Amino acid sequence: VITKEAVGDEVPVDYAGVYLKSDERKKLKEEIDEVTSNAKDEDQVTFETTYAANARTRHSLMRNRLKLIYWRSPSYNRSRLLLSLLIAFLLASVFLSNRRPQYMSEQEISGVFATIFLSFIIIGILSLTSVLPVMLKIRDVFYRHRAAGMMNHMPLTIALEAAEMPFILISGTFFCCVFYFAIGLAVNFRKFAAFWGFFTFNIGINSYFGQSFMCLVRGVTTAGILCSVLIGMNNFFSGLIVRPQYLTGFWQAPYWITPGRYVYEGMMASQFEDDTRTVFASPGSTFYDYLNCANQTIWPDDGPECNGTVSEYFEVFFGGRFSTSNIPINAGVLAGILVLARLLTLIALKKFNYTST
Repeated sequence: VITKEAVGDEVPVDYAGVYLKSDERKKLKEEIDEVTSNAKDEDQVTFETTYAANARTRHSLMRNRLKLIYWRSPSYNRSRLLLSLLIAFLLASVFLSNRRPQYMSEQEISGVFATIFLSFIIIGILSLTSVLPVMLKIRDVFYRHRAAGMMNHMPLTIALEAAEMPFILISGTFFCCVFYFAIGLAVNFRKFAAFWGFFTFNIGINSYFGQSFMCLVRGVTTAGILCSVLIGMNNFFSGLIVRPQYLTGFWQAPYWITPGRYVYEGMMASQFEDDTRTVFASPGSTFYDYLNCANQTIWPDDGPECNGTVSEYFEVFFGGRFSTSNIPINAGVLAGILVLARLLTLIALKKFNYTST
């Protein structure tokens, strides 16, 4: 409200109140009433379409714009690719001096299992959290475009997927090419393809859930809380920190809905279920009991240690819950989770607006 403050003995003036009582306002209101009362349908201003450009043009322009934004965001994408290479080398460097040994202790093979677990957890966290500030800027600009009547939520949802996808594939390829061979996994195209596929699924799911979390809530801090929940579930329920055979009753529910559980099983089963290398059993371990080493007479005190295969150790370690027969199911579930992440983004962009536009 525009007013004139009192100076000395002057009375303050409320210009809005003066205008409401003025002849000019009465005259303008009469003219508006006359025009609206005599309005004709042929005089109405109409448009053939809701938006200035057709759907194909809007999708194309938004897709090209997002790709350009991503390529011009080195702090996000180029840094992510370089970190993928660095983390892959650091994790696998422990095994460089003794890649793919034919004879291992239980501690050595379980170390390989744990390193593979760490690989997808760390890269998943990187993918999930690094997308938040980028998505916040894109989201807020979209709100202004939508308020101006330039577009709806659909072009942005599709463009986000198209812009992110190349970096997901490149990041997964960079990491796997270094990590897979440096850690000493089997030189086998089918096994490498399975490992790469599940690892890349993990990057995609975390990246797209990061986008959806940022669209569902107002700020980066709140989105970070949602990310922490997903990170915690992947850490605890993927099958290493607490193995699947020990998750019973209520704890079966979070185990079956955790994306990391399907990623980890796919990566592990594709590599180790048919591995015939030798693992020496540690006295008193579950594997030792599984082999019935205490009652074996073919291992004298001064002879070879009680041993089994990596495949047998894999079976015992995960309680028979991880299997190659589940790989198609794992891939299908992960595809469904990926679709869910995209749907959450679409719904959030359609329903919510966290700016003043």
